[in-house]
Amino acid sequence: MEDASALQRALVDELVRRGHIASPSVEAAFRAVPRHLFLPDVPLEDVYRDQVIVTKMVGGQAVSSSSQPYGPLPDEIVVAKRWNRLVLDWPAQAGRRASAPR
Repeated sequence: MEDASALQRALVDELVRRGHIASPSVEAAFRAVPRHLFLPDVPLEDVYRDQVIVTKMVGGQAVSSSSQPYGPLPDEIVVAKRWNRLVLDWPAQAGRRASAPR
């Protein structure tokens, strides 16, 4: 089993190679924010695959998930430095905004 940082680097390298991440600031955010911290009960190999991860089921239906890393990124995505931390901020489909500070 590889460590989390090696898996994260490999995923981001692949997303960059495929052209799914073209902005240096978005790439920096993907490299800075460890995805596994948001999915503590999911095996690392699954966390760092380019796939959606279902996080909650109700009555056999998926009701919550962690987005696929590649998923279409909205144009309004913002990468900023706040509170001396890198923040990746994007609109959620529910009309709320989500941020991933590190």
